[in-house]
Amino acid sequence: MYLAQAAGDRKDYTSASKQFKVLLDAQPNNPAWALAQIKDPKAIDYAEKAYKLAPDQPAIIDTVGWLFVEKGDLTHGLGLLHKASGMAPQNALIRFNPARALVKAGKKADANKELDELVNLGKR
Repeated sequence: MYLAQAAGDRKDYTSASKQFKVLLDAQPNNPAWALAQIKDPKAIDYAEKAYKLAPDQPAIIDTVGWLFVEKGDLTHGLGLLHKASGMAPQNALIRFNPARALVKAGKKADANKELDELVNLGKR
């Protein structure tokens, strides 16, 4: 964070953006996930900003997707969760969230398919 802010203070925005991306990679759910845990409505705003800054990070996409599911927008949330799980097929935590969302949507058969695929990951 310090390196990103220092680069910004020097008006070296290329370096600042690189450092912020490193920070997002290291802590993609911060602060959005923490805010979501206390039901702060700003959580989704932070998550969407992180997504715009790093649209290719599965952990960020997963967080945004789950926040939409929690908000009640199951269609949009599921789309993002499926995108994240496709980008991180070996990440069991990310792969689990589409199944959770499908259960919330009342699509238990689809959720079971997701869970079967997750089980097939085995110890990987």
